Amino acid sequence: MCVDGTLAEHVHGKGGLSGLTLEKVKEMVSTFLMKRHSIKSVEPSHGEDHADWYKFADRSQFPTTNQAEEEPLFVSVYKKLLDEAPPQTINIVALGPLTNLAALQRLAPSSFARVKEVFIMGGSFFQSGNITPVSEFNIYTDPHAASLVLSNPLSIPMTLVPLNVTEKVRLRQSAATQLIVEMKGEKRGLLPDFVGAFVKPYFDSMVDQIYIGSEATLAMHDP
Repeated sequence: MCVDGTLAEHVHGKGGLSGLTLEKVKEMVSTFLMKRHSIKSVEPSHGEDHADWYKFADRSQFPTTNQAEEEPLFVSVYKKLLDEAPPQTINIVALGPLTNLAALQRLAPSSFARVKEVFIMGGSFFQSGNITPVSEFNIYTDPHAASLVLSNPLSIPMTLVPLNVTEKVRLRQSAATQLIVEMKGEKRGLLPDFVGAFVKPYFDSMVDQIYIGSEATLAMHDP
């Protein structure tokens, strides 16, 4: 899947199901926002010298592996879901780096071929990136995986939704607050806390904000 066997495990975890806690989510969001404010320009690469922000991630929790043929847990889960469903009845919406899809395509192509369509949030056309001046986060984080998936050797219908599209879909701060209140009222468990952990730091940091009237809004890149 990757030339050097390095995966985007700082995002997914070694098995693809990283078991994130609420505190881990808050830590990751805080670290990402801090680096976005400070990063100037990074030469795209992949590996231990990937980028300054990449080194910030606590990769000791997610050790890399060179065992390219080892089947991660998420591949087993995807295979079971796809193989048990009728062909071309499952769509995949990819909102993060494409590491998992590349692994599925490489290790279980017959299962991946049963996917009806893939929708990918990634890339940036006709505007600057959001992790470097020229790069969008999801593609930049694992460019090898993105290259493999987008080469599309199985000819699966794919739709790429880049930054210049997601920037047009805005979340108002009042709507986000109301949504969290409603979810808490419906006793939705930890879901409102997770939503708050992701959304509040973005409004607080002013990242990606555009005002509609007097109200701050955020781009809905990966709702």
